[in-house]
Amino acid sequence: MGHAHDHADQRAYYLEQIGTILLSGILGGIAVLAYYQGMLRFLLAPKFHLPVLIGGITLLVLTAVRAVAFLGAVKQRSAAGHKHDHCDHDHDHAEGAHAHEHVHGEGCCHDHDHGHEHGGVATISAESCGHSEHAHDCGHDHGFSPWRYAILLLPVVLYCLNLPNEGFSGFGDDSASGVRGLQDIAAKGDAPIRLDFKELERVGYDPTQRDFYQGRTGILMGQFSQTGDDKVFRLVRFKMTCCAADAIPLRVMIVAPKPVTHVRDLQWVQVTGQIQFRVQKKNDGQEDYVPVLQVKDNKDIVGIPAESAFIQ
Repeated sequence: MGHAHDHADQRAYYLEQIGTILLSGILGGIAVLAYYQGMLRFLLAPKFHLPVLIGGITLLVLTAVRAVAFLGAVKQRSAAGHKHDHCDHDHDHAEGAHAHEHVHGEGCCHDHDHGHEHGGVATISAESCGHSEHAHDCGHDHGFSPWRYAILLLPVVLYCLNLPNEGFSGFGDDSASGVRGLQDIAAKGDAPIRLDFKELERVGYDPTQRDFYQGRTGILMGQFSQTGDDKVFRLVRFKMTCCAADAIPLRVMIVAPKPVTHVRDLQWVQVTGQIQFRVQKKNDGQEDYVPVLQVKDNKDIVGIPAESAFIQ
């Protein structure tokens, strides 16, 4: 006999499987693309990048395997269902030939004392009491629920919005980009000083240390990050232990005599220039000392391999 709810459950099952397969494939693809497009550097420490790539590839492989298995199951069930329809048609005709007339009143299961004796054994018709094998109510919803995918779709939405990016991780902060133009300051010292980000930032708060460093030549390594001025950029480094949440942005401004066009954004560079401390006014009227390296020639901005950069 045919049962209408079987078809509804089957459609819901198909929708659930198709939605899961599609979403799994998209998530795996995003993981692979995020690795090759460099988006993971704004989100995770480098040691976690390769596991994300491996996980994305594994998810794509499993998705492909599940998709093939699902298509095979659909074809098999479709063929079996076609055959079952013919059997049901014949069965319905056979039932019509020896149907029993039973009148049980308005209620179906109000009385179980009646029955049929076949060979001396009393039997109760399950169908007469509404408890047929396929007519039971399990008390839960078999329907397709798209809301279950809402949370899993979040990475897809973020990727379509190009997140995470430089602004997400702090690379795009332009709060110090007002440091512009060259300033003539008397040079001090002979040998260049190899600088550390933290050291240079701490010096800005100490008048004695500022006087010592001001005018000396410094060497600093970091990642090139653009600002609104093509002659002013910053060097940025992140001491990332796990993810972007615990990253410590360390930055210093670089002022060049000409537009910097020979390095790409976020490329590792070594910069040699004169150490200066530019005064900026805060919103509350107080003065802030911004550490700056003023480059004499753009040739003093040299691209380097990331492996050669040191992080202290």
